[in-house]
Amino acid sequence: MAAKIVLVVEDDMINRRLIKKILQPLQCTVIEAENAEDGIKLAEEQRPDLILMDIVMPGMDGWTAAAILKENLALRDIPLYALSGYSADELEKKVKETGCTGFITKPFNIQTFREIVSQHL
Repeated sequence: MAAKIVLVVEDDMINRRLIKKILQPLQCTVIEAENAEDGIKLAEEQRPDLILMDIVMPGMDGWTAAAILKENLALRDIPLYALSGYSADELEKKVKETGCTGFITKPFNIQTFREIVSQHL
């Protein structure tokens, strides 16, 4: 059985490395994009099983990218989690507006992060 693919769209290289390390025990393939535009392109090319999208990035932000992905019929069913340092209250409304599956707040709780990802793999 092929490994499940998780797309991580995060402009901060340290956070990308951290996420990859957190996900390592789940034995999934992690593909990375450092900006929203590349993330959209990778999602179209690779059709991941899960997308983890940073919200605050230079250029196109994660909310805009999430909305674009959710408008794409071929990609709209892929679970997409927003990654952000904003409070849960601030995120909940925006998550619903953009069609995201949910959110994971920074700093990451490793156990919670793995549990959320595991549900979709």
